[in-house]
Amino acid sequence: MGIYLGGFQRRIPQNLLNSEDHHIEWLGRDAYTWNNPEYASQKTVSFGKRPDEVMKFLNASSLSVPSQGDQPVAFARLIAKISYAMAVAQGQANLIDGQPFVHPAILGESDDIGRWVGTLTKPITKHPGVLHRADIRKDEKNGLLVAEVQLFADSETPAYGVLLGRLKNFTA
Repeated sequence: MGIYLGGFQRRIPQNLLNSEDHHIEWLGRDAYTWNNPEYASQKTVSFGKRPDEVMKFLNASSLSVPSQGDQPVAFARLIAKISYAMAVAQGQANLIDGQPFVHPAILGESDDIGRWVGTLTKPITKHPGVLHRADIRKDEKNGLLVAEVQLFADSETPAYGVLLGRLKNFTA
């Protein structure tokens, strides 16, 4: 992060500032369908001092944040990997009929991770004392094994939904 003092850009220590995490929400046709998503909103979650407080403290005229080269596909693949690993660890991956939806995308064999991973649009919740949260459950109504993942759950961060696969012996 940089500041402008007297017309010159200067770097300032990261520990003085907050870090920001930008999240884009996508709306699908329903909670578990991310086909043809529509852009819903973008939220910035800040940790630490507020940027206006830092500017005042440093007597700066502006703050700038250089692009970090966001990689949303890589991030979605990470969420899918966490979800699938938790399903395996909890013995729930064997509930999936055939190949899990996320396998080809995790392995980089397909470019469809956005079909299986998305930001949940429910209100953001905070879980004190819980660093990361992963909930794997059966959606009996739709015949799916689904996951909800929230990184840094002890802060106010969004939760992500993952469609892991079709449940065995499901009849619609």
